[in-house]
Amino acid sequence: MFKIFHQPSHRMPDECVVWDEQHANLLFSCSMKNSKYFLALTLAIALNASCSKFEEGPAFSFIPAESRLTGEWVVVQIEGDGYADYDAYLASGQYVITFEFEEDGGGEFSFGYNYDGYSYSYGYTLDWDLDDDRLDVFMNGDLVNFEVQRLTNKEMKMKTLNDELFDNGVVFTMEKD
Repeated sequence: MFKIFHQPSHRMPDECVVWDEQHANLLFSCSMKNSKYFLALTLAIALNASCSKFEEGPAFSFIPAESRLTGEWVVVQIEGDGYADYDAYLASGQYVITFEFEEDGGGEFSFGYNYDGYSYSYGYTLDWDLDDDRLDVFMNGDLVNFEVQRLTNKEMKMKTLNDELFDNGVVFTMEKD
């Protein structure tokens, strides 16, 4: 734990000190004129190093992850062994896959496709829970675990961690609708 405190001395009446209590070390001594800049720099470095929950970012966000997650997400890419055809169908517009995450922890998973001049669509209600970078989604009687790799207001990338509805290691890249 670090402490920043004012410590007047006879040589510098406006001196401050940064002290590491755990290791009993003096880390930094400065005049009060420079201490606000040092404090801002220290805070920025600490936040940047410790606030990134997701492998691909963002490094820092003022908006909580749960708030960024809520909304309707359209799958724009699927990566994984055996999923190249699905990815091609998504790119051509033949398939549409969406995840909708509501604020109350509910939502819907839906997919639709066009075949032989007809449109088909299916949907399942879901419940979700986000804990750090792990997203647990309960739908259609199965629990699907995802690792969220990227989560911004408009982009999300998540990878399956089990084989319940999708193969393990399948990566979904999505954009908010």
